[in-house]
Amino acid sequence: MKTFRLINTIDSTIETFETGRAPPYLAISHVWSDNIFPKQLPLNPSFGGNAIRQTVLKRGLNSVTYCWVDLFCIEQDSEDDMNEQIPLMGQIYGKAEAVLIILTNELNLTQKQVDYGTAQLDEALAIWKEEAWTDDGMSQYWELGEGRTKLVQAMKILSRFTNAAWGTRVWTLQEYLLATNILWVGADLEPISIDDELFVAIPLLCEQFDIAECTFRGDSIHNDYELLFSHFSGMAASRVGATDRTRVMEMLGNRQAFLPVDEVYGIMAASTVEISIQPKESRESAWKRWLEAALTAGHLRWLMIPPAILSAEEAAELTCEGVLYSKRHELSTASGLDRVTPYGPVAVSEATVSLTARKIGPCTILRKLGPEHWCDKGWVHRDLTLIVYSKGVWSSAIDIAVAFGSGRYNNRRLILIAQILKNNYDRGLRFIQRRMERKFYPILQSETHRLVWADFMQLLSRSVMDTMNLGVGYLIRVRCPKTQIPFLTVLVTNGLRPKGDLVAFDCNARSVDGRHTLLICERSVTEVQKQASDPNLIWHKAGVTISVGEDYAIGWDDIPLETISVGGSRCQVCKRTSVTDINVQPSLHIPRPRRDHARMIQKVLWKRHTKNVLKKITSKVIGLRLDLRDLNRSRRQEIFLYKLRNRQFAPDYSPFHP
Repeated sequence: MKTFRLINTIDSTIETFETGRAPPYLAISHVWSDNIFPKQLPLNPSFGGNAIRQTVLKRGLNSVTYCWVDLFCIEQDSEDDMNEQIPLMGQIYGKAEAVLIILTNELNLTQKQVDYGTAQLDEALAIWKEEAWTDDGMSQYWELGEGRTKLVQAMKILSRFTNAAWGTRVWTLQEYLLATNILWVGADLEPISIDDELFVAIPLLCEQFDIAECTFRGDSIHNDYELLFSHFSGMAASRVGATDRTRVMEMLGNRQAFLPVDEVYGIMAASTVEISIQPKESRESAWKRWLEAALTAGHLRWLMIPPAILSAEEAAELTCEGVLYSKRHELSTASGLDRVTPYGPVAVSEATVSLTARKIGPCTILRKLGPEHWCDKGWVHRDLTLIVYSKGVWSSAIDIAVAFGSGRYNNRRLILIAQILKNNYDRGLRFIQRRMERKFYPILQSETHRLVWADFMQLLSRSVMDTMNLGVGYLIRVRCPKTQIPFLTVLVTNGLRPKGDLVAFDCNARSVDGRHTLLICERSVTEVQKQASDPNLIWHKAGVTISVGEDYAIGWDDIPLETISVGGSRCQVCKRTSVTDINVQPSLHIPRPRRDHARMIQKVLWKRHTKNVLKKITSKVIGLRLDLRDLNRSRRQEIFLYKLRNRQFAPDYSPFHP
């Protein structure tokens, strides 16, 4: 039986207990750098000891005479003791009477005030749970009415919890997630409890109702609400069960740990997937072991993470099934996937993932779309991205509308979307050239256009275009022999264009709104003779698709399941890429999309400007009302050339003012 230590708060002695047989105790969550405890026992006098004593008194926890503080209950100079105690964190924090989070800033709140404010926000919580924010009546009340004032006030109060270093550390994240009950106490020593759902619902509603004064835009480090969006919202969502528990790993990108490997060890207990602790292990090695353990445990979402553009060094260390540690949080969030329940057991051997999937059909690459367009402020512009993809051509605009529409729209609405893309092409290019993307808005011809476009943009922001945040898109056509329904979608890759045969597989990966994400696999040219069901065939993960609508999935349930193997050290495409393509593919070093499109935009604007100049010259010649019909052909040519050479008829050219 494993044992752990507790501090007796009466006489400040340390006692040892078996896990599961300890008396009631408080587990303390704090930041070491705050120095709220003395270096040695007793706890008093210290701010931390006083916070514990006041919490016991004011919350009526008189039966709780023990506490757990990591500084004293784990031997900090013993690596063996750390290796033994760290795996027990889940039990220590999970079985505590309460986890007491000690902050160094004042909260200026009482439990009575918290309870009253929560009651005022019951309706907001109901809207969040039912996703009813699109209702017209609700929108009016919460965007413009009294509800807006309530949301703003709630955000101000919630932001008080973010004014301490506690919310930016790795270990405190795990302690928060493992807790059964949570109490908060600040410098004013007034312990309170607050509904975790408020940290999720209120920021989300502020975004949905576009309450500008409470929305984090990403370009202000002084924003009072930044940590609510970047740290607390996702943390609380995981705690209330709104997300897959392994997604806590994506929250580590903005948190700090003293030892790099603690970024994995410090949160694995909360992820429900634990690995053994190895002395002096690197962070990347621990992450790779954890990832394989998560896949083996059936958390297939990590195989469906979209690829990212990598440097040659990054790609050389990674096989196709892996997820780069430094970008794991961005890629995991961009996937749009939560829980992915596999069709059958999942096994991992030599990093090769064996799973059960449905073979949807072969894929054909139609053309390269490229990466998303990001402005200098670091914002992605979905509208401008699609407008550039459309090329100002009807056929391309229709393809983009169909592919990104994910089966949501009928033909009439698809035509309206394509019309907006085509009509705003020149205007979009001008805004990109002037680096004025933030001020861009599409010109919409009617109220119908406005409604369709607003719905389209909301669809893209919810679950479609995020998949492309760090990768490169290719327009593909998938043909399903079983259903005889071909459809267009977008394949997201790491920038390399697949060279072999492509096949789409359904791995039961669905977004929160029920749309499918397909795994696109490539067969090496050296293995073309092997059948798809051959157990010795190792598929290469070329990428994943953006969300595919349910209408396209009709009949997929009739497709038989089969076992496939993906990636790992035996993947022939990964071996070929690491030897040749990485060193010669400039796409691995693709700069920002704005630079990629700069030359193309310059040429397009010049060509269109030249045509406009010729039209103006022709109209001016006609405006002279010369009766050219009575002149012979040579005379007409002479007059026209004379006008063409006359510089006063041609306006000065500027690439920014076509």
